[in-house]
Amino acid sequence: MTEKDLEFAKPPISVETIVSTFKKYDLRYIVIFADNMFYVAQQDLQPYHPMYVDDSYPEDIELIFDLMTVERIRKIEYINGVLKRRTS
Repeated sequence: MTEKDLEFAKPPISVETIVSTFKKYDLRYIVIFADNMFYVAQQDLQPYHPMYVDDSYPEDIELIFDLMTVERIRKIEYINGVLKRRTS
């Protein structure tokens, strides 16, 4: 994944921001599977979700959700220091 993949992204999102968010929460991937529905997995493949039922995800993860929707990215994955994306 490169900065070219973020053509329509709004600042402050950048590849560096995405990588730091994945590292911060120990995430492996984020997948969009329906209109505005996401699955977030940690490096151990366990789901990452808000602490309480009615809570939302942290703001930096929500920014990635917005990016994925606008750029039509189906999956963002971070493995062994490499950030990859898959489009629909």
